[in-house]
Amino acid sequence: MEVLDFFDKHYKLCIGIIVGIIVLCIGIIFIVPIVREKQKPTILEISIAPTTAKIEIDGKTYNNGAYAFKPGSYSAHIAQDGFEEKDVSFDVVEQGRNLLTAYIINKNEGLPYFERDASDMEALRLSYDKDEKVHDFIDSYDKKLKIREILPINASYDLKDSNPGMGSYMIFMNIADGSNHGKCHHAFCLLVTGDRRNDKRIREMLDINGYKYDDYEVIYE
Repeated sequence: MEVLDFFDKHYKLCIGIIVGIIVLCIGIIFIVPIVREKQKPTILEISIAPTTAKIEIDGKTYNNGAYAFKPGSYSAHIAQDGFEEKDVSFDVVEQGRNLLTAYIINKNEGLPYFERDASDMEALRLSYDKDEKVHDFIDSYDKKLKIREILPINASYDLKDSNPGMGSYMIFMNIADGSNHGKCHHAFCLLVTGDRRNDKRIREMLDINGYKYDDYEVIYE
């Protein structure tokens, strides 16, 4: 009864306390996650081609990866032995995706250098929409990779067809994806099973299917 009497006498006070508790709970539910989100460090993702390049920002050296950065404007110096150096300006914004992408050119081979490594090609692709030369290069590279859709290519021929008077002797050849072969020095290679002396036939097989032998690193075994 005393509790009821107190409630009757202090009705407005009790309602105010209840409302205050509800508001406090709502605040905890909605505001705390926002505060936590603001407390998260701002992240800068760096993806430069080649992936071995060194990126210097404010006197510190970075590699490709994700790093905590304060929001602001920055300048990066990108360098690698055998490549043309480059300076890039960029901004880091709070609560946004911050991605620093760029590439530097190999002094001897130019863009084709990046065909050596799949991770370099993926880093280079991030400049696809920003650079016309990269755009054209990657389009050409992807066109060459379409040969995967028809691999393996198998063929055979009789040596007597090109050597009149010779007895029948069948030659069997196979062209497959050799990207994982130990002798492959590029992100993609063709692996030929057959005698290298039949190089002309291999070229003909590729020509028939709309591809050029000289566009690929070709491995024989």
